[in-house]
Amino acid sequence: MRTKPARSDEERIRAFHEKLDQPSIVGIDDATAYWLEDADGRRIGEESPTSEAPLFAALAAIRRGVDPTGLFLLCNAPDEGAPDDGRYVITTGDFLVEFAESAAGIPARPRMPAVGELSGRSGDRSLARPVTRKAVSAPTASPGSGSRRRRDR
Repeated sequence: MRTKPARSDEERIRAFHEKLDQPSIVGIDDATAYWLEDADGRRIGEESPTSEAPLFAALAAIRRGVDPTGLFLLCNAPDEGAPDDGRYVITTGDFLVEFAESAAGIPARPRMPAVGELSGRSGDRSLARPVTRKAVSAPTASPGSGSRRRRDR
């Protein structure tokens, strides 16, 4: 894979990170309108020529306790012959939260891997086995003598 021949320096890296930290909105080529809907297809807020107002409406709803999986950011992007006349769902759920927070200028949180992506884990149960070292002064444990407590999340 080819890369740019220009060397990165501290100033270029700083400028890149600064740009990443600036508020941003979603933009779809040729979209004429954006809006937010709930799971029943009812519009929340007004239709907008940019995604900014619907993203702010999504963030306000989420802060009021609305589940983001029941919110949908949509746009109208004309598509000749499309049965739904160019009505497209852009995002919902966790990605909607990230887009809405970015539009509001809220810094991104560190990403956590999904449970299935963690090494040594399957579902909600760990595949890892505890490792014990026998110390001279410590008693030897027999199998099944320990106790396990479930961690609250």
